[in-house]
Amino acid sequence: MAGAMRVGFLPTRSLLDSTMAQENRDSFMEMDDPFGRGDKIGVVKSMNADLAMVHGWAADAHGNLILGLRFCQGRASGGIGQPERDHCNRGENRVY
Repeated sequence: MAGAMRVGFLPTRSLLDSTMAQENRDSFMEMDDPFGRGDKIGVVKSMNADLAMVHGWAADAHGNLILGLRFCQGRASGGIGQPERDHCNRGENRVY
């Protein structure tokens, strides 16, 4: 996510005091919370991937992909059993 945001790192607490933090010292650092709460915070180095894997329900020979509901979650919905009112369910040809 940091690479997509064009920042050098992102904060995280998930790797603090773990073996993953110890084994990835070139990509993970601990620092004092810059806002002075007295906590330690971890930072993960950004990376820019050359390739992304996307899982969809179905695809055609042209590369159009039907994505699952999780990708479209949080969009305006027409109610129970109704299609969502955005590009996720309009039937438009989208290549992701």
